[in-house]
Amino acid sequence: MKQIKKDYLIAADGEFSGLDYCSAQLISFGAIFLDENLNSLHKEEWLINYKPEEYSWCDEAEEVHKISKENALTHGVEPEVFLNDFEQKIIKTYGTEAVGNIKIIASNAYNDLIFLKKLWEKYKKEDFICSYRTVDISSIGTLMGDGYGSTRSLVSLFDIESIDDEEKRHTALYDAEVHLKIYKCLKEHFAKNLI
Repeated sequence: MKQIKKDYLIAADGEFSGLDYCSAQLISFGAIFLDENLNSLHKEEWLINYKPEEYSWCDEAEEVHKISKENALTHGVEPEVFLNDFEQKIIKTYGTEAVGNIKIIASNAYNDLIFLKKLWEKYKKEDFICSYRTVDISSIGTLMGDGYGSTRSLVSLFDIESIDDEEKRHTALYDAEVHLKIYKCLKEHFAKNLI
């Protein structure tokens, strides 16, 4: 009998130097490593040094995430250091069997996955550590009716308190925490309402 692969879930969020997949870089990444009951095992946030010789910068993106270009150039870690640390945290938390089986939970999860994969392919010459399957809370929320696809509308729908801190909004780890809270509410909602 074929053994079913276990899901290894990480609530995540990334901030980018722009929105164009071809030219922007992942500059901040927050991750919450979860157990099978969606409890946090470990939390981490990385600021990743921006590489202007390789990637473009978009001022509109900076207005959203509030990471200045100057800060992104000098106050983070090199991309290779981030990727190695992320990989080591996965292996330390879940073991080597998680490699290639990590599923990201996020709002617009594919976006985070693509930017992470792009950085991985550039700086690591080995197989990508995450699964190409994601858990996109925006897509799940859209199934619930008009207007429920955005993070803000899902927060309102589930009456999640103490979540909309404007000072912390669009920092990668804070947004990952929001994504996890929404995912837990969605999971509970569907468990109660499915026949």
